[in-house]
Amino acid sequence: MKITLLAPDVSTNCMGRVYVLAGMLRKCDYQVEIAGPMSGDGVWEPLAGIDIPVKTCKAANLPAFIRALPGLCRSIEGEVIYAVKPLPASFGTGLAVKMRRGVPLILDIDDWEKGFFLTLKPWKRLIKGILKLGRPHSYLYAALMEKFIPLADALTVASSFLQRKYGGTIIPHARDTDFFNPDRATKIPLRNGELAGKKIIMFLGTPRPHKGLADLAEAIKLLNNPDITLVIIGASQNSRLRQPEANIILLGKQPFSAVPGLLAAADLVVLPQQDEPCSRAQVPAKVFDAMAMAKPVIATAVSDLPEILNGCGIIVPPGDPHALARQIDLLLRNKDLAGALGQAARRKCIAQYSYNAVSGTLDNLIRNLLKKP
Repeated sequence: MKITLLAPDVSTNCMGRVYVLAGMLRKCDYQVEIAGPMSGDGVWEPLAGIDIPVKTCKAANLPAFIRALPGLCRSIEGEVIYAVKPLPASFGTGLAVKMRRGVPLILDIDDWEKGFFLTLKPWKRLIKGILKLGRPHSYLYAALMEKFIPLADALTVASSFLQRKYGGTIIPHARDTDFFNPDRATKIPLRNGELAGKKIIMFLGTPRPHKGLADLAEAIKLLNNPDITLVIIGASQNSRLRQPEANIILLGKQPFSAVPGLLAAADLVVLPQQDEPCSRAQVPAKVFDAMAMAKPVIATAVSDLPEILNGCGIIVPPGDPHALARQIDLLLRNKDLAGALGQAARRKCIAQYSYNAVSGTLDNLIRNLLKKP
């Protein structure tokens, strides 16, 4: 059976979730294709060249997407449609295909789309939404598409917050723990070996304000240790994050295939999420990368992170650089504790957050959906 995963934009980091779902579906022996509009010059850089068919159309704005939609719908071959995010370019496309062909439609929600705008005052949200009406991801369209969520035949979500809000089955950002394996990964020398001998604190992900990188940079500064370097994977060199006095190195976007080797070079991983509406709903996928690679993780008490890292990581209050600094110092001084946490994290990832652990839940959901009259 073939399943079509619909991405709202194959050129952006939403492809990370699409790729995870595709991996689990293939684990269950489904054929998989990906379809969706492309706002850039190709598939999102970290996943460029993936071995999954991607059907796309160039559509940098809403008018272009509307023109391309009929052709995109005709190209979709899936017997089940799986839309990622309740947005016009993915869920809207899925609804169009469902109406045209009568195939089952699953919706996946991994973010609270409206939550990204709730830090703005209502009048600013309205103005921003109006100014971006020419784009498929405008706040106004995100708010509108929420009304259509009940039209999905099944729902999967990435966090307990989203499950409480929308219902559905939790499908975490699972990882292939054979690929993310510390015994197989070859350590990638950072900066051509320039950082040899340094203690590497690593952050992986898209550097947005709610990710708490300003707090992490301040924590590194508070430690005032020239032997510590903060390496941020995913931030460009022209980022505002560059603060040489805080021992920060920005490596930019990296191929997904390089992530195990990059993590192998880290002493610990820090995920300092801020307590904001959007971050309460999401779970940073990189926590599972770090766990699978047996890295000790320090994270903030936001969303499901305390539960995920219970017994295998360290949790600190959000927005507290001093607490971050203390726990970073603790793990760097205590290798036995850091190693024990890392090994416990890998064991928990294999047991609860691996493809092997999660794919059965997804398979059962699809099988039960197909049994419905």
